[in-house]
This record gives sequence, C-alpha cells and structure tokens, in this order.
Amino acid sequence: MQTAGVRARKNLIDKFFPVSAPQVTGAAMPAEAGDDRALFDGVGREVSAPESKDISVFTKGYAVVKFNNFHSDNSSAHDLRFADTDFFLFRAAEAYLTYAEATARLNGNQTTAEGTDYINQLHLRAHAKARTNGAYTLDDILNEWSKEFYFEGRRRVDLIRFNKFGGNVNYNWAWKGGDPNGRNFAKTRNVFAIPTSDLTVNQNLTQNPGY
Repeated sequence: MQTAGVRARKNLIDKFFPVSAPQVTGAAMPAEAGDDRALFDGVGREVSAPESKDISVFTKGYAVVKFNNFHSDNSSAHDLRFADTDFFLFRAAEAYLTYAEATARLNGNQTTAEGTDYINQLHLRAHAKARTNGAYTLDDILNEWSKEFYFEGRRRVDLIRFNKFGGNVNYNWAWKGGDPNGRNFAKTRNVFAIPTSDLTVNQNLTQNPGY
C-alpha cells in the first residue's frame, strides 16, 4: 500500500464529485465519476475538509494516480517508486481548450458551436457526458482546464488569466493565502518578485510593486 506521495485537495475532487466522493481504488474511480480524467485513489482515505490541518497525514486527501508505470508494451518499470511517464510539453487538449476559450472571449463569454464541439470531443475521449444543449461558459472552461491539466504545473497561470488568483476575486481554495479556508490576497501577487540577486547585479531593474 502506498504510504506517501502527492494528494489532491478537496477542491479538485469536488470538480468530479460535487456531492460525495467514493472511497474506491484508482482503477474504479473513473467509472464512479463518469470521467476517465478522475485519476485518484480513495481507498482508506478521506476527502479532507478545507480546514483540516492534518496535512502531514497521507490518508487526508485522495492520492493522485495520474502518472503511473503502466507501459503499453507490458514492459517493466525502471523504478517502482517513480513513474516512467514522459512529461508532455503540449497536447491536443491544450489546443482544443485554447481555441474554445479564445473564441468564447470574443463571443459573449460562451463557446461558439465549434468551441463547444472541441470541448465535447475531450469529454467523449474521457467517456464523460458531452453537452448537447447549450454552450460552455468561461467558468465551465476554467473547470475544464482543471480537469484536464491538474498536476501539470499550469493552474496558477490559468487562474490569473481568468482573474481568479490575486485581488478581491473571492475565488478561494483550501490554504489559499495561508488560510485553511482560503482568503483573498493582493493582486500584485499575480507577478513574482524579482530575485534580490538579479537586482543587485543590475541596477537598471526596479522591484515589482508590492514586494
């Protein structure tokens, strides 16, 4: 049994299970969610409430099994502790969602027929329900970015682009701003500080506001 590793916050699990998340294996989770992108293991674990401070306990939060050592040719993994999966730099889902989002921003903040079709193609690939009546809103698209790309290192930039990160946006998640339930923080945090080492060697640089 795995005893350590990355876990998902409740906010991510809620996107797949808005009512109640099952405590099933990673193999059974996609069917429970009706979405192959729900790659979590819930056996012996609980979806921690946002206010839970037991962040050092591995069973607090569902394990993420998005990256694994299953090889298409049935060959053995090089190391059972670490996944052999290559980290992809760009994939079709990113192109589809980028197109859907860009055209939605030009179309009253909802997808065009073509943008809707692109998102539906991602749903069909994941054996999830496609939307046959109505468009996807920008909030829907932000959720799609989350479901497709969690643990792929792009959530922060997506939230900034949708104006859901810094500022008085009231879009919170567990431990945002260092608070168990999440809190707003200054919009200046949308931009990182310039390292002191860079400021020291280049007198032409000026520190970004708020730092």
